[in-house]
Amino acid sequence: MATVLVTGGTGFVGSHLVRRLVELGYHVRVLTRAGGTTKRTLPSVRCTLVEGDPLDPDVCRRATLGTDAVIHLIGILKESRNISYREAHVQTTRLLLSAAKGNGVRRWLHMSALGSRPYAPSRYHQTKWTAEELVRASELHWTIFRPSVIYGPGDHFLTVFRNLLSRPLFRYFSILPLPGGGASPLQPVAVEDVVTAFTRALVLPQTIGKEYVLSGPDRVTLAEICSLLLESEQRPICRSPSRARIAARLLLFAAIFALFPASALLGLAGGLSPEGWGILLASWGGMGLLSLRSRPVLLLPIPWPLARTLARFAEGLPSPLPIGREPLLMLEEGNIGDATLAAKDLGIEFLPFREGLSRFLLSEGASFYP
Repeated sequence: MATVLVTGGTGFVGSHLVRRLVELGYHVRVLTRAGGTTKRTLPSVRCTLVEGDPLDPDVCRRATLGTDAVIHLIGILKESRNISYREAHVQTTRLLLSAAKGNGVRRWLHMSALGSRPYAPSRYHQTKWTAEELVRASELHWTIFRPSVIYGPGDHFLTVFRNLLSRPLFRYFSILPLPGGGASPLQPVAVEDVVTAFTRALVLPQTIGKEYVLSGPDRVTLAEICSLLLESEQRPICRSPSRARIAARLLLFAAIFALFPASALLGLAGGLSPEGWGILLASWGGMGLLSLRSRPVLLLPIPWPLARTLARFAEGLPSPLPIGREPLLMLEEGNIGDATLAAKDLGIEFLPFREGLSRFLLSEGASFYP
């Protein structure tokens, strides 16, 4: 059976794809920067880990040597001090294409992104397009995939949002800010459908030289997705909050996290009496108990100009969410496309979102009430 190199094989999509390839009988080689614990996430048979920096030409040559095909998945949603969009998307593609050609590899399957184009608002999509251009200009037998938002167990989408909604701070105040009111249209695609697209393209010669959109059949908004996740937790939703309700919730937040510490400091400075301390602690405790009372979740619309300003300040914050100006640009323009060609050529019946969400929640140990 053929040997396939999967770059980024320990990531979300990569881990699902590697397991499927091994099940189909392929010998899989995984190129990854990480080491140690990543070995435990890989199948124990017909799978080899190649550790090294994909920005190192020697590592790329070693990884592609003796392989029959390359599936290039490396990508980042948010830049960091360690790596930029250009390095992750363009430079790794250039080096691996050169190494593959030098080692006689002919087949190349490429993970791009829906929305990639020359003059896209986000640098993420611009660099994805530049990488596509390198692939198209190569002499390899290439196929390019442009998926919409991919979801499934271990993803960076539903899993992150569900974890956010279960945090104590959210449960206390039940305010969910949504940029643009969460109205941006999305067509989430299940990870199993993405994996199927890659594995079938490996054996279908008619996919060579083609570009495929991978998107689910349902168009949903971010607000609708958050509502479905809240319904799965049986949390009531306030979809049109009044200004008074929003102000009351924010005042409660300020009282617990700002007013009490400030008044305590003033009390220490001025020598607050025991009776005064008792009143202060009782009032703070009462507000804390009040915040625990079950209440509808406020879906709070954030105008795009304000969201952009907040995103600028949030970029440096440690967060599991891909927050910042670049992800916000991608969210603002939406993420929809036509997967008709992929369905026809690859024989895929893309999973409806509600059914996929139900499977996701079952895999996460939750129930779903549509």
